[in-house]
Amino acid sequence: MVRYPKRRLTVELCVSVVGLAALAWAVRADTPWFERHVLETYCVTGPGDERIVLGARLVGAGLGALLLIVVRPILGRRAAGLPIGELVVRVASVLLAAVAALGVTEVWLRSRDPHPPSAPAWEEPRLRLDGRGWHYLPNQTRVFPKYGRVVDYAIDGEGNRARRQQDVVDRARPTLLLAGESMAYGWNVPYDESLQGLLERETGLQVVNLSAPGYSTEQEYVRIADALPRFAKPVAVVLLLVNTQISRNAHTHRPHLEIAGDGTPVFAPAAGGLPGLRVVQLLTERLYHPERAVQITAAILRAADRAIRERGARPIFLVTNFGPTCAREPELLHELFEQQRLPFVRVAIAEEDWLAANDRHAGPSGMRKLADAVERALATGL
Repeated sequence: MVRYPKRRLTVELCVSVVGLAALAWAVRADTPWFERHVLETYCVTGPGDERIVLGARLVGAGLGALLLIVVRPILGRRAAGLPIGELVVRVASVLLAAVAALGVTEVWLRSRDPHPPSAPAWEEPRLRLDGRGWHYLPNQTRVFPKYGRVVDYAIDGEGNRARRQQDVVDRARPTLLLAGESMAYGWNVPYDESLQGLLERETGLQVVNLSAPGYSTEQEYVRIADALPRFAKPVAVVLLLVNTQISRNAHTHRPHLEIAGDGTPVFAPAAGGLPGLRVVQLLTERLYHPERAVQITAAILRAADRAIRERGARPIFLVTNFGPTCAREPELLHELFEQQRLPFVRVAIAEEDWLAANDRHAGPSGMRKLADAVERALATGL
């Protein structure tokens, strides 16, 4: 016997809304949606990614059908037979259990990483953090064997990678500035085979490397904006954009860039309150790529292009991949570059160009591809 028919109707309506939402998501969350919001590379790289997309959509559809066909009538009948006080207690207990589970997850995340690093943890002892990012402590050299060769990292007096620790930058010379993450830095690659070393030898320009492992595009922009005014003859600025960097631009656990009312990027402090919770950041910034990641990346690229051109230098946006190459041209490139009328050069780093099977950074052949692309851009006036 249905004691409270209106209550049953209300509960079934609520469950139906959730079930229909799951079905609608399964229909609308196509491959481009997953490329933009889920896949680390922001593109499909092969059949494995296609299976992830299909599997997730099937799970969403199955969950929606289960809620509508099975869960809805069961919860409706139970709600219709309970006094309001008991129903409130049961709903409150479920909500409290969910909040407790999130709380335990938050505690666990903080116990694993009490102070989330703004910089890569493995490099932090050798870095200087200044509240807007990081760069290497000056005047240091490390030498160690890697993949059967000796790799040396010499850091000059300004905290940038150089051929020798004692090298001094000549601010009056024609200069090419290089800004990027670990690949532009030359991770696990000897200096002479790095992008910096190749460009320096083959262009005759002074190459100043502003890169560091773990950089997001926003940190590259900050380094460029700080360095450009100090050089009398900047010829070009190479900004390396790796597909996996885009999501980093949405991370708010550290000081970061936001978009001001006029569309320009401005600094904001690390998130606090509810957005500062680790579990919230995990769900909204790591497992899911928010739309903000693309928007702030686009704003940073516009600002970088403007700052470089104002100094009379040529911007070269060098786009590449970390890990498997995209199966097709990423739609995101059209939005970030073509729609904004920004020149870019795309270089595909194939698996044979990696340093090793378990190290997806560009090796010597990958560095050769990147250097060739930059040199062609310089020669053709891209």
